[in-house]
Amino acid sequence: LSPGGSPAVAKKNRTNHDEALALAPDPAPAPAPPAIRDHEPTEIESEIEAGPASPRLVDESSRGGKPPSSGSSRLRRKKESAVDSGRDVALTPLEEPACCNCRVAFLIGDELELLSRITCPRCGTRQVVPARIEHFVVENQIGRGGMGVTYRAFDESLHRKVAIKLISMELAGDRQNAEAMVREARRVASLAHPNIVPIYSIGSVEGNPYMVMELLSDSLLSRPVSKGVPLTEMLVLETGVAMARALAEAASLEVLHLDIKPANILHDRFGVAKLIDFGLACHASEDSSKGWGTCLYMAPERLRRDGQDFRSDQYGLGLSLWHALAGRPPFEAPSRKELAALILRQAPEALNHIRPDLHPWTSGLLHKMISFNPEDRYQSYEELVGAFETVIHTLRNDSSASSGDSTAS
Repeated sequence: LSPGGSPAVAKKNRTNHDEALALAPDPAPAPAPPAIRDHEPTEIESEIEAGPASPRLVDESSRGGKPPSSGSSRLRRKKESAVDSGRDVALTPLEEPACCNCRVAFLIGDELELLSRITCPRCGTRQVVPARIEHFVVENQIGRGGMGVTYRAFDESLHRKVAIKLISMELAGDRQNAEAMVREARRVASLAHPNIVPIYSIGSVEGNPYMVMELLSDSLLSRPVSKGVPLTEMLVLETGVAMARALAEAASLEVLHLDIKPANILHDRFGVAKLIDFGLACHASEDSSKGWGTCLYMAPERLRRDGQDFRSDQYGLGLSLWHALAGRPPFEAPSRKELAALILRQAPEALNHIRPDLHPWTSGLLHKMISFNPEDRYQSYEELVGAFETVIHTLRNDSSASSGDSTAS
């Protein structure tokens, strides 16, 4: 790359089909945002909106006529110094890396680190320098939370796309964190429910635990929310009832999620909503004084360190759905400390003031879920699911009646 960031192109001995890509190193990552607690999760990172480096084209003479060794000194140094540098480990280079779309070969230079973000100059596909975790080929980072990093990967054994969650390097040296990752995987595996992401397997590479999950397409709530675009009423309600059923399953085993937010509600390719990331989940009887979570969606009682139960998860779900329908956050403040104070002293604006097109029962349902006092929320998931089903049934009947009236006229 030139100093200005534009790709440099080698001009001699180049052919249309035999060139390789010499990839520029990734720019230094932006500093992490301030957090209300040390392990506050962050929103799922969008690989589409990230700014990957632009690789340059290099001819065969530049690469010495053969691909670089997978055991290059740079990659060995990166692997050996991963703990000191705070980078993720348990990754090894591919022998013949290539673009995941057009398959043009990549030239891995000594300055390149695994999973550096790049854009293929041949086809424009945004991706990372691929790496391997055992028989999984890692293609891109799709999420980062308080404890782990999630990647999209290809399972070479079963020939399917999967998601792999690795514990972040800054936490990997602590045995308690490694054990927490395993507990999360086993906890989710025990929650066999169509609206909870399934765990395929767990493993460990060089002491770094990982778990393999179903790869979900996107968050129909999170992406529009991040762009300030309100969602349709029925989509939000159907997502809400699916999440209420998932949380009811968790609650039946006395598991609290404790990090309900739009970014943790994903959808599969059929549009089925699924709850992910039980990294902060705990047993209902566990100590509630830690206060980990994403501040914007934390229930007031959790911010006050005044206990937590299934109604705390209900609050997070209700506020996530409020955000999706309003197209803007329910609370805004310049810092997390001020945000927490704002949540504790005022209620969100009435949703039907922002979206007068919504059915009043929809607004009433969500505002009951986000009542300041847990005693004013739904007192069981059975009651909450029933409320969702009533509103959805009413909207469908109203829609059918409107269609019938239009046909008759």
